[in-house]
Amino acid sequence: MFELTLCQGGTAGCVLANRLSANPSINVLLVERGLTNDNFFAGCVLLTHPPFGVAPAKGIKIVPQKALLNRDDTIYEALSLGGRTRINAALYLPGSPAEYDSWGEGWQWSDVGPVFSHSEGRLELETGKRSSKREGGEWKTRIVRAEFESSRQ
Repeated sequence: MFELTLCQGGTAGCVLANRLSANPSINVLLVERGLTNDNFFAGCVLLTHPPFGVAPAKGIKIVPQKALLNRDDTIYEALSLGGRTRINAALYLPGSPAEYDSWGEGWQWSDVGPVFSHSEGRLELETGKRSSKREGGEWKTRIVRAEFESSRQ
């Protein structure tokens, strides 16, 4: 029997497609839209954020939100390969364990922390042999050392 799972591209879609394709009995088709848009300007964080960025994006007006004191706002949809990651500096910040612990049952750090540990592969730790839980995962991450004292605080 042939089974096909269709995933939309973007960061979350790529993660989902990758996890699904780890099962050899599942075939995955990942669909992404837009142009590649790989140029010098598209790689500069300050030049990609809408509405003034060089990366193609579409503004979508949302209805007034209670959390915004009933103001409306505009969210942006990227129109190039990479999805919203293309327009939000591609930052990956998993958060602190205390944040997850406040989210409720099933979302505590003890629930989601192992997923991060399984997925992350610290570039500075890849030496050929594994000595840490956070080595060898597919999300290639790097610890950025704080340059200024105020950042370290």
